[in-house]
Amino acid sequence: MAMLICKKCNAQNPLGRVFCIACGGKLDLQHMSSDEVAAANRKSLFSRFWWILPAIVVLILLICVGLALWPNTALVGAEGTRGGGRRVETQLTMAAGLVPGQTVRQEYTEKDINGYFQFFKDGKIGADSVRITISQGMFMARMSKTLWAPKFAKGIKLRVTYDVTCVPVGGLAVVRKASVGHLPVAGPFRKIAVGGLYGVLAAQKEWKGMANITDLKADTGKLMVVAAKK
Repeated sequence: MAMLICKKCNAQNPLGRVFCIACGGKLDLQHMSSDEVAAANRKSLFSRFWWILPAIVVLILLICVGLALWPNTALVGAEGTRGGGRRVETQLTMAAGLVPGQTVRQEYTEKDINGYFQFFKDGKIGADSVRITISQGMFMARMSKTLWAPKFAKGIKLRVTYDVTCVPVGGLAVVRKASVGHLPVAGPFRKIAVGGLYGVLAAQKEWKGMANITDLKADTGKLMVVAAKK
């Protein structure tokens, strides 16, 4: 603790005093050691600028929220067709209905998968749209969801989008990166994006066939799947 040294009797006095507690002489800030002056200055600076740190934290949080609520609304992947969507629905139903010992090999094209969502699922599964784009060794899914659509302002919607990029490893789709809106998320926050997308898909009865996948590969524009029931 910084102390004032009385120039008359050398007694130590706490900061804030005007007169010495020992001899009554007037105290002077110049009679502090250099270390004590530095400590007093640091304390003075902190008392004046302590609010900067919490202000920076609040600013960072606001930027993160803004990026998260700034959606990626562009539809990714090839435009689908109703016939392609029906084909995917049939393939998923077949994979879900396998009996023990049965194995099927299937090919799902990017175009057909997007047709499945566009013509059979958009707006009916808790999401406005789900689209997928597939490249060599990886695929990315984007889901758009309305959080708030005020009745008093038609056409205005508060949306959130989830982007999840996966790499097939054996029969699993391993998440490599994810984002909410324009905000990249990692660690435990990645579960927000992954959970939001997976929760929508897992709720579909025909999607239960994905639990039977034993091998999964991604090529440009298509997914090769092996499903087997043990």
